[in-house]
Amino acid sequence: YIFVAILILFGSLSLLWIYNYYTESPFETYYSSPTQPPKALLYLSPKEGNYKAGQEFSVDVIINTAGSNVNAVAAYLSYKKENIEAISIDISGSEFDIPIEQLINEKDGKIKIGLAKPTPGINTYNGKVATVRFKALTEVLPVVENVYFDFTRGSDLYSGVFLNDKKGTNILDDVRGAKIIIN
Repeated sequence: YIFVAILILFGSLSLLWIYNYYTESPFETYYSSPTQPPKALLYLSPKEGNYKAGQEFSVDVIINTAGSNVNAVAAYLSYKKENIEAISIDISGSEFDIPIEQLINEKDGKIKIGLAKPTPGINTYNGKVATVRFKALTEVLPVVENVYFDFTRGSDLYSGVFLNDKKGTNILDDVRGAKIIIN
């Protein structure tokens, strides 16, 4: 009887181990894989443009919340003021409906756009934040982006995307600027 009991015990433990191996555990254990933190992206569209000196053009600021609900965005841009002039910021058609900050600092070549939306916020893979209107000034053939986000991962001093978690967690993980060629 002892041998049969031991066999049943080991058989049950083996079945339990196999079941747990092939199914997702409802709770986190030492062996659980960690959940991925929420991430968001900001980028400019188009990512590349070719314009003539004196020509005006627009660049859209786009957000990808990657499945997370977010309440606010801070899109801080820098541009080469010697070659490009920022003319205006247009938030019509934005996913966000509460303007917080819209500033063009021509002296430093900086643009600050801050917008919000009440709970539940937005959840989008390709949502418009704003449109920035520029004017091409002088010829330039940039090697890298010459309109770009001020961004340091994990810092709230620069561009950010803020999660709807009642804590304002910044989940901005990556950015992509634009390369503006002027002939």
